[in-house]
Amino acid sequence: MSENATKKHYDLNTIDNYPVVARFLRRKADKTRESYKSTLGIFFRFLNVNPEEYIKDIRNLDNGERTKAIDHYTEDVERFWDSLKGKSPMTITVYLGVVRKFFRYNDIELKNSTMDDLKKQGKKSHPLTQEKPLTRQLIAKILEHATVMEKAYFLSLASSGSRKGELLQITLKDVHWGSPTKIDLIDDPDQNRTIKNHQTRTTFISDEATGFLKEWLTVREHYITQAVKKTHGLKTFHGTVTKDLKDDRIFPFSESVAQVIWMRLCKRAGIYEKDDRTGISKCRIHMLRKFFKSYFQVPDYSKNEPFINTLVGHSSLETTYFRPEELDELYKQGMQSVTIFNHTPENAEVIEQLQQENEAFRKKQLEMETQLFVIQGYIDQTVTKKDGTKFTVREQWGPSDESVKNGYPYSQAQAEDEAIGTSS
Repeated sequence: MSENATKKHYDLNTIDNYPVVARFLRRKADKTRESYKSTLGIFFRFLNVNPEEYIKDIRNLDNGERTKAIDHYTEDVERFWDSLKGKSPMTITVYLGVVRKFFRYNDIELKNSTMDDLKKQGKKSHPLTQEKPLTRQLIAKILEHATVMEKAYFLSLASSGSRKGELLQITLKDVHWGSPTKIDLIDDPDQNRTIKNHQTRTTFISDEATGFLKEWLTVREHYITQAVKKTHGLKTFHGTVTKDLKDDRIFPFSESVAQVIWMRLCKRAGIYEKDDRTGISKCRIHMLRKFFKSYFQVPDYSKNEPFINTLVGHSSLETTYFRPEELDELYKQGMQSVTIFNHTPENAEVIEQLQQENEAFRKKQLEMETQLFVIQGYIDQTVTKKDGTKFTVREQWGPSDESVKNGYPYSQAQAEDEAIGTSS
């Protein structure tokens, strides 16, 4: 059923030309649709079958024929699962989940016992690639090599916790300048704008990101004009490039371009590294979102987690309790914690305290030294001349009356000079 004599190539980018796939994808959000489309492309390319011919209406078959058809479909999924060995457990789980949803959409319920067995044979769903956590220092090192456009985009990601695709959809209408600058992330399929979970929300970017964003907007028109000249109509693996001068997005490029830019910056910073097992980069763009969730802090810790969930789009009952003006104020309180280049160190108070203690210690040490010299000390010393005559001299180890009056410490050299003068 799944083996064809003639080898064909089913492009991941054209798999949705088949109506059976297009129907399954049509109500999915953009990001989800692209992910599902890619997975089904991999599935049908592995099977080397025509999706339209492969999926049959088995509802009207008798029980025996229906069971036989389900067995065939289940067997194909098992073979597909075998082909995925070597990929991360999370990737395998996602792929199988998409394929199973596709079958269910077409009224084909795969054997539960088989699907359960596949889950048990696999490892627990978790990322296989080791990631390199981003710190302010690492982000600063990466962005030292960035253009103003790249700094504006990546600093906005790091200071807002937004998904990379969400910021690539914003226009000037969504930006409300201020300190901090507020950005509306809109879910509107009619405008080809989608947000995960379809939750329109508001987020903020730091004053630092705002500065670079304003600078970028002064040269954006020149950038897009040159981009259209260089790339319009260019054929790539992902399809034909269709740059448009009328593109009103602030960042007029795709997620794949953003990924390429990030990898280039990481390489220039000398921190690009691939996981030995998966061959995937350890430092990826989504780590900027994780950076925000890890580093953003407000003084009232009880509000920190629900506030972050509100900004990054993780829904919960707690997120409904924030008033617009409260969101603004809370972000102001924590903005410095996700500022990269103009960041005040977290231990500024500790450093200041140490500086004060060092200054106090220095003053105390100086006072002790002064007191040591001020103490009047006399030493009686017997001096013997060449002719054998002996006499006693008194050496003064302390300041002279004149030096005390002038505020100078009395040195040992001065005492020795006076002793010599006395002996003569």
